[in-house]
Amino acid sequence: QTSETGGYDKRRQTMLKSFEHYVARIQNPPADGCKKDALIREIYAAGLCRETQSLGRLEYLGYLDKVLWTRLAEMCGATLSRELTLSIIAVLNETARCGRLSDVLAQLLQSHEPKDRKAESPFGCLFRTACLAAMDRDCALRDLESILQLLVHVYARLEHTPIRRVALRLTSLALWEHLPELRRNHEFREFPQLRQHWQHHIAKKMKRAPPFEANFFPFLIDTITRIVEAQTNEASGEEWSLRCIARFLELCTDLLLQLPTRRFLHLVMVDARILERITMSKRASHKHIAPLLTAFRRAM
Repeated sequence: QTSETGGYDKRRQTMLKSFEHYVARIQNPPADGCKKDALIREIYAAGLCRETQSLGRLEYLGYLDKVLWTRLAEMCGATLSRELTLSIIAVLNETARCGRLSDVLAQLLQSHEPKDRKAESPFGCLFRTACLAAMDRDCALRDLESILQLLVHVYARLEHTPIRRVALRLTSLALWEHLPELRRNHEFREFPQLRQHWQHHIAKKMKRAPPFEANFFPFLIDTITRIVEAQTNEASGEEWSLRCIARFLELCTDLLLQLPTRRFLHLVMVDARILERITMSKRASHKHIAPLLTAFRRAM
């Protein structure tokens, strides 16, 4: 135990020394994009985006606004690096933990909103990249948990127009592509006005490549199902599995309790039987999962 504590203290001292090395570069970031990318990679590789204490200091120094979001705005429409994406997510989640996310997002959205409404906003670029990262089968559980945590914060702030415009696409009528045709037609008989919207959606889909939005939640449900049913022997793997399941339940409960996000997503969840799969798993009785599962069941 003493050696473990000593090892932790040594790693912490090394991390703090590394942090001091970056302070001046954060406060006066390079104008060159390649140099910004190098700084972001260095800070991420040093582990400063994984520790609560260092995340708080990064946020205090303006790392999100001066470096990360500025680079995000510059890269809008291009492929974002993994380090940039996960660094922004980590700082936003830490900001939410401290209760300042709404104010920070409002400021960022206002200062970096594109003049052309048809152009992709920095937030839209981040949101799309984060969702696609979560849909990667090689996505690490730790990264998936961070992305799910961000989604929880995002869907709790739909009052912001730039957020609502992007986030509601994941819970639109397009989700019903994943329903059996018989079930879909039954819904159209119950709600005939939806059939016209569906036909319009199919016509648009035939003219261009299908967007990822229609596939995100069905893919996420499949991913969580695999995590729920997987056998994990390592303690660290089990911890991150539980955290991913917990964040998924928290996110889905929030979505089902809001009318704009419940309408089309609910049927997809019912058809996937995700509630039953989690309920029958050995993790359902875990102290961190049980209360969230109860809330999810009530929301369903």
